[in-house]
Amino acid sequence: MNSELKKSGQAKDCGQYLIFAGEVHYSVGGGHDFISSKHDKKEALSFAEQLLSKTVTTIDTEQPEDDQNSYHDIEWSHVFDTNTGQIIAAFGQEPLGSQSKLSTIEGIEL
Repeated sequence: MNSELKKSGQAKDCGQYLIFAGEVHYSVGGGHDFISSKHDKKEALSFAEQLLSKTVTTIDTEQPEDDQNSYHDIEWSHVFDTNTGQIIAAFGQEPLGSQSKLSTIEGIEL
């Protein structure tokens, strides 16, 4: 989700805790739902919880200029720990498809 919550175009030191968020029925998906990263676990958990019900603006540059902005309420957020490879916290409603787990990828060892 490309939102006003992120500062685009700035290189930042990525924290251990990655925060993803979006709408339940309309997630942008994968890395596009990335909102922020934090080095401190408590800060990441607090930030992710505070995102719920916030409104974000997304920009679709494939639309005509006067119709590029969309407004979305955040209905879920997850905190992913890059050290453990696990979602360590989930807030709000579960996004559609969130119960699906990666099992195999043809021709690639996981």
